This record gives sequence, structure tokens and C-alpha cells, in this order.
Amino acid sequence: MSKACFHFEIFWPKFDDYLDTVSAAWTRPARPCPIMRLDIMLRKLVRELQRWSATKIGGIREQLLMARELVLQLDRAQETRQLPEHVAELRKRMKMRCLGLSSLEQTMARQRSRVRQLSEGDANTAYFHLIARGRKRRNYIPALTVDGHVVTEHEGMESALHTHFSGVFGTAPGRAIALNLQALGIQQLDLAEQEAEFTSDEVWNAIKELPADRALGRTDSPGLSTGQRGR
Repeated sequence: MSKACFHFEIFWPKFDDYLDTVSAAWTRPARPCPIMRLDIMLRKLVRELQRWSATKIGGIREQLLMARELVLQLDRAQETRQLPEHVAELRKRMKMRCLGLSSLEQTMARQRSRVRQLSEGDANTAYFHLIARGRKRRNYIPALTVDGHVVTEHEGMESALHTHFSGVFGTAPGRAIALNLQALGIQQLDLAEQEAEFTSDEVWNAIKELPADRALGRTDSPGLSTGQRGR
């Protein structure tokens, strides 16, 4: 069974102790390699956010179901008798909590579905769930047929894909003949700037251009691209 993916919920920063959790988890380990340090820091941050979400927020859907059931039972009781004041107040709080939890559930479903052409409130949660499930089914590969044999194991499919695309792309052979571009009148381009290190301003501008409610996708094009750098 594969491990569940980490999902960052866009409503997390609205909680007061969210930044405290991030600050406590974002500690720099004593490792010489910067890539390894970043990997350890990100993994630790994921664990702490998952633990914080489980204890601070809990399961949104389960809480919503329990709140709705409690409101339903109190509504049924109210039909036959007058509810005491403290019970009526509890019913009122549960109805308000249902509204808040429903809003969070819709936000989570919208985030999973990646629907961008609709504004907030233009579609219900069930629609977002259908879109997310459909996208998940399209991205899932249950089996591959390799030389007449059906492969369903993850390791076997991984090996088959690696072998196939290695054969497609191949390896670059050595060239015995080179072209003289200057003799052909083709101007040579200075690409040394493409190998320059990114500056702090470039990194910060790219971060600010990222969408606030989703990860960077193929259709997004922030300024931090080696093929489009300009000075």
C-alpha cells in the first residue's frame, strides 16, 4: 500500500499557532550538503504539520458528519418538546460549526479538484469531488503490456518504462564531423549568462509570482526560468 501524499491545506495559515509550528520545525541540521539539509528540513516540516493538523484541526469530514447528526437529533427532539436553554444554545453552536466545517470541506475539495474557471460559490463540494476523482483515475496506470505480458507490479512497470524510454532517447554518439557555424553565416549566441547563479531578487520574484493556492504546474511560468532569464 502506497503512502498517502502530503497535502498542504490553504486554510492552515489562518490558525494562530500555524507559524509557531512552522518556526519550530524549520530548524537547520548540521549537515555539510545544502541539498541534504533542505531535504531534512522539508521532511521534518511535513511531519510536524501533519501532527499539528491532526491534533489542532482533526478530520474535517468526520467532524462535519458528527455535527450534522447532532443537529438532526436536536431538531427531532425540538419537534416534540421545548429544548432547555443550554441545549438550544448547543444546537445553535453546532449549526454554526456545520457552516464553518462545510466551508473548509469545500475549500479542500476545490483545492484537490484544481478547478480554476469557477469562482468561489459557483459549484458545490460534490462537483469538486467528482472532478478530483476523475483526474485521479486518469493519472492512475493499473497495468502495462510488455512483450505480450501484462505487468501490474509497481517495480515491474517502473523497470519497463525505464527500459522503453532509454531505448527511445538512446545515448548521444560521438561526432566525427562538426559544423562551422561562422562559415555558414550563423551568428553565435553568448549563453554564458544562462549558467549564472540565480540572485536573491530573482528567487524572491519567482516566489511572489507563484499561485497562492496550488503548486507550480506546466502551464505556469514564473520568472525563475533558465531559458527566459534576462538582465
